[in-house]
Amino acid sequence: MRLDCGIHPGLEGMDALPYIDLIDPAEIDLLLISHNISADDMLYTETDLEESMDKIETINFHEVKEVAGIKFWCYHAGHVLGAAMFMIEIAGVKESTYGTHIHEKREEREARFCNTVHDIVNRGGRGLIPVFALGRAQELLLILDEYWQNHPELHDIPIYYASSLAKKCMAVYQTYVNAMNDKIRKQININNPFVFKHISNLKSMDHFDDIGPSVVMASPDYTDLAMSTVTQTQAIPYTGPFNLLCYQLQKLTAAVNKIFKKIDMDVYRKRMEIMLQDMFGEDCVSSKDDSVLCITVDGKTANISLDTRTVDCEPGSEDDESLREMVELAAQRLYDALSPVY
Repeated sequence: MRLDCGIHPGLEGMDALPYIDLIDPAEIDLLLISHNISADDMLYTETDLEESMDKIETINFHEVKEVAGIKFWCYHAGHVLGAAMFMIEIAGVKESTYGTHIHEKREEREARFCNTVHDIVNRGGRGLIPVFALGRAQELLLILDEYWQNHPELHDIPIYYASSLAKKCMAVYQTYVNAMNDKIRKQININNPFVFKHISNLKSMDHFDDIGPSVVMASPDYTDLAMSTVTQTQAIPYTGPFNLLCYQLQKLTAAVNKIFKKIDMDVYRKRMEIMLQDMFGEDCVSSKDDSVLCITVDGKTANISLDTRTVDCEPGSEDDESLREMVELAAQRLYDALSPVY
């Protein structure tokens, strides 16, 4: 059985391709596909598609099917209109991706998002929100439009979505409201929630009047094509009073903290200990003193000096070069990550 077989969204190049070379197609009894996305350069012809139709069986949401002892059924995925997610039961064992994660409550996430946007525009800032054109964009636009409606002091602050694809998708969302949750279906009896009152489509930068605070939601293709303005500057050493520098930076960013040149070794030690425990297990990591951590794996022991980031293996462990290199590399990378950048 194969559950999806497209490219991996978190990887690039050859690494993103499925490992089909490790699979014998003759042994596949069932192929479950939850995303159907077309492209300009098709990988197959219309004839290939027609010849495959007799091998494809469509099922309804919540319809239970069984193939070779494997039961499966699908639910509305929720993140994209019309997308499906599968529940699979094999020998009484059910599997659902990410089923072990406990996510933050939706209400808390929405409140944190809206409060952040409110704070930005309240101090005269411009909020740029990169978001995919299908699914997440419509959800966030609904949230912002409702929040703006409940806060009259924000009615004069414009919200734009800069994506031609999102605009096309909006027509689909306005049509298939019946496939959404109870809140949206109830609201449609009063008015269509996807006919926004405080949000408009931004066709290009030529239509954008940057005269005050605003919120722009743009898909990645727009942010790459200069929907966001980036100014390149040359670094110039500053020798004036620190308080004056803080005052000027606060006008731009609202929050400024002084970064000291030296790394905080207490923070480095705590982070290093946590990272090593994640790598080898809590019982494998101990401390000799404030500057030396001891790692014991399979009877081999290595000591790392946090001051010099060098690793020494204890007698009998000298031949385990892989342990020494692994710990030394992890220590150096963590140190580089925590070091201030100017």
